[in-house]
Amino acid sequence: MISEEEYQRIKTYLSEGLGIKIHDSRIRSIKVNPMQRWQPKLHIQVGNFYNDLNINRNPEQALAIFESMSFCVCTPENGGGKGQPYFFTRQEVLEVEREKN
Repeated sequence: MISEEEYQRIKTYLSEGLGIKIHDSRIRSIKVNPMQRWQPKLHIQVGNFYNDLNINRNPEQALAIFESMSFCVCTPENGGGKGQPYFFTRQEVLEVEREKN
């Protein structure tokens, strides 16, 4: 898990740097059935590493998941302060686990 400061930094990067309107609820994990044929169904949990987010890439850690018009999965190289996050449409997301307040 990342610190609160790091979480807020990524959220600011997405909202101010990329112009993505982020919902307030925190997401712990999502289950997705990606539209990309090469991607298997995934259960993406914050803190875990994944090989299947991008083809021909080393495993990437999911730092945070944000909800917007779609769901944004942020890794150090994608959305975690640089680059675009991985986007999953609402149609691709089968289940959402939110953090309890």
